[in-house]
Amino acid sequence: MAVRESALRRLEARLRLLEARVAALEGGHERPATVPGTSPSAARPSETDEQPTGGAQQLFDHERVLPLCGRVFLVLGGGFLLRAITETGTLPAPVGVMAAMIYAAVWFIASDHAGRSARMLSANLHGIAACLVAYPAIVEAVVRFEVLSGDGAVVLLALATGAGFMVALRNHLPAVLWSSLLGCVGVSMWLFLVIGRHISSAGLVIAVGVASAAVARFSGWTGPRWLGAATANLVLFILVQIMTAPDGPVPTFADISEASVLLLIAGFAALYTVVVAKSTLAAGGVVSIFDVFQMAAVVVLGVGGFASIVQNSDLGGWLVAGFCVTLAITCYGLAFAFIHRRLGRNRTFYLYSTLGLVMVLVGVAIPGSHTAAATAWAICGLGFAAVGGFYDRITVKVHAAVLLCAASLASGLASAAVGVFVDEDVATGAGVYSSLPFAVLLCVISGFIILAIGDRGSAMDWADWVPRIAVLIPLLIGMAGLLTGLVARIWPGAVNGSPALEATRSVTLALLVVILAAVGRRTGLRDLGLAAYPVLALTGVKLLVVDLRVGQAWSLVVACVAFGTALILVPGLRAGATPPETDITS
Repeated sequence: MAVRESALRRLEARLRLLEARVAALEGGHERPATVPGTSPSAARPSETDEQPTGGAQQLFDHERVLPLCGRVFLVLGGGFLLRAITETGTLPAPVGVMAAMIYAAVWFIASDHAGRSARMLSANLHGIAACLVAYPAIVEAVVRFEVLSGDGAVVLLALATGAGFMVALRNHLPAVLWSSLLGCVGVSMWLFLVIGRHISSAGLVIAVGVASAAVARFSGWTGPRWLGAATANLVLFILVQIMTAPDGPVPTFADISEASVLLLIAGFAALYTVVVAKSTLAAGGVVSIFDVFQMAAVVVLGVGGFASIVQNSDLGGWLVAGFCVTLAITCYGLAFAFIHRRLGRNRTFYLYSTLGLVMVLVGVAIPGSHTAAATAWAICGLGFAAVGGFYDRITVKVHAAVLLCAASLASGLASAAVGVFVDEDVATGAGVYSSLPFAVLLCVISGFIILAIGDRGSAMDWADWVPRIAVLIPLLIGMAGLLTGLVARIWPGAVNGSPALEATRSVTLALLVVILAAVGRRTGLRDLGLAAYPVLALTGVKLLVVDLRVGQAWSLVVACVAFGTALILVPGLRAGATPPETDITS
């Protein structure tokens, strides 16, 4: 019996020990106590028992934390030893600095080895110790030993930060990542503000900020990207303010050039656009607060800063245009090549595609030439219409309509055509025949035909009609102005303020109605036939309100005959039109 009771007690002790260890693994805050019948060494976890998550038990276990902290101070003591023997001349200054960097690299390697062995507390402390050695050594190399230039310090800083980021990512060590980021940001800002290495240190800050945003996508550590982005935004803001100062850069910033700052801004905008797009893509299309914040910074600091710097330069407008168009191509590429292909048309897709359209509109308009803007928008509108029609992309079709409408406004087509009907001076209508408005009108007509051909034979819902109707408005206005000017040149007596001029306008509108009804008989152009009715109604209103007030008997005869003929012909022409196809799912 005594033997059995002893065996039962030992079994009970083992069970209690097992329960205590299971509780510790599940997140218990206390170290399992020594169970009666077992030795203290069996109950105390060893260094190799650290869990990869580094829970609270490890942090408050003084038997493990204190020796590791002691090891960190030994590492720091080794760094101070290298500094001391370098100061005394035992080691030449370049050799001492290189030895300090190698010493830091050794502890980065030790951190990586501990992380791969699942000793996460050791890995974090070794990585922090490496950062505490590396970053002060870079500062000492510049200030005390004077063996590094500012650019050389930036190179070493980039290498040390890259090593810290790599170790942190490989072993999931957020403390090492934060230490590397804080060290890099602190030393970079010191180089930027105190040492005067503005361009190289700003470039490093931007690169690290983008890298921290990319790390957030892989590891889920969203905190560091805010620090990196805020620092990059601050540096660019300072550079833009310096370059746009009325008296030019102060002597402290004499090393800054327009080209270098513009290159930094372009890299900042392009890299953050790509990395934010990849982040939203990885998040299933969910746009985070950081994405909105940083894309706003890209627009304000990127486009706004770029434009502010080069506005007084001879090529400034074209530089901004090239930058905006490049950014637009990037946005469109991300929207269609990545987001649409994987996630379809969601909020992120519309965000980037709309941003691309805005960049095209703004970038082309900034140079200040209406001729260049109208030409570029008309060409882009035709290209978008062709791509949207061929691939049946409603977003591209809408953008084509916006660009063609913008081209008609910038070229003066719309104002010249409207002037034919509302201006007292009919000579204003001659503007429709000038080279630019006429060329844009041809582009608008071609764009409408391309969209119509692309939609032919397919079921259409309401969204498919939007771009065609949008392009149809400047098309009708331009055609009305063109025909009125043509008839006014042929009609004798159609001069300013004459009744013949109003009759000419009514005849032109009636003729346009008949043309629309006739052309609209074709299946692909049925919306032109539908447009005949509002133009017909507009002609009737003009006849009652304007012609009856200012016309004479003979001009009213002509206007009434033209309008009556249109009323007779339109229903017959429309009766032979093919019924419009509709999408039964819409």
